[in-house]
Amino acid sequence: MAPHTKVRLEPAEVRELVARALGGGARVAAARELRGGSFNACWSVTLASGAERVLKVAPPPALPLLRYETDLLRTEVDFYARAGAAGLPVPEVAGADFTRSACASDYFVMTRVPGRPLLEARRRLSREERAAVRRQLGRAAARLGAIRRTGSHGYDPPGARASRATWRAAFEAMLGNLLADAARWKVRLPRPAAELEALVSAHARALDAVNAPHLVHFDLWDGNVFVDGAAGEARLSGLIDGERAFWGDPLFELPSLALFGEIEDDEPFLVGYAEEQGRPLVFDEPARTRVALGQLYLYLIMWIEPAPRAFGPVKRAATRLYVGRFLRRALRRLERGA
Repeated sequence: MAPHTKVRLEPAEVRELVARALGGGARVAAARELRGGSFNACWSVTLASGAERVLKVAPPPALPLLRYETDLLRTEVDFYARAGAAGLPVPEVAGADFTRSACASDYFVMTRVPGRPLLEARRRLSREERAAVRRQLGRAAARLGAIRRTGSHGYDPPGARASRATWRAAFEAMLGNLLADAARWKVRLPRPAAELEALVSAHARALDAVNAPHLVHFDLWDGNVFVDGAAGEARLSGLIDGERAFWGDPLFELPSLALFGEIEDDEPFLVGYAEEQGRPLVFDEPARTRVALGQLYLYLIMWIEPAPRAFGPVKRAATRLYVGRFLRRALRRLERGA
């Protein structure tokens, strides 16, 4: 059963949206829906010219979602523009339409990155190849973390209601919105919301080390990291799904890069990060606190989102059972340091 957030399109509608986004009489020769993911609708498209493209369509705008999920495709398009300008291997947006005239939802068309997700490819990679890819990913993550801007921290879309002058204030607003979402969907949390807010407040001073907004992808797990190349020559070929991006602490990138694990155990990644940054990542107490806060926020999202995404009871229970282990671990780390 397709997630209820995914817009259902007929092939004729796919052809029309692609033609509108690309203009110039672009014609679709073939199209197939990509079944992965649980939020946006995605179609793999082959143009008459032979070029490969991907059409991405947001959920219906009236559909109730988490607050941070407001206008996510606009965030993703902006992420690709900024990351691409920094030389990172991301898709190029070929056309977008956010007017909601031809389609009730936002949509855009992008180039297709070569290769396959690391999640699928890693079993076929040798130990040396996996290490090489993780080292390249470390360099890419450091380059991404170096992208800054002036202005506010947090999420940009006004509907996300979490854009603030400082990173501490932005993160507290982001967490507050997420806890309000949990209350809205009657999601029982591992700790009462007031306790979670108090725990974060006790550690919030660590966030003051962030004095400029850095671009954070926040979803760089192995499903969104692409690798390509012949046997023995695996290389990082793409970073996708930048829709969760926000402006804040570059250390908040690390939790998804080591989803359900610890980035401190990933030596090849840390070597690559240090090579690109010019110095190693230092995991002192304040840095570990910031990483733990990032883990707390990420796992809270994963704990809460089954409700608005209408997961069935079995999938919902299984997701929370697994995610809960890591959410509670992040809580224990913060509690020990409180």
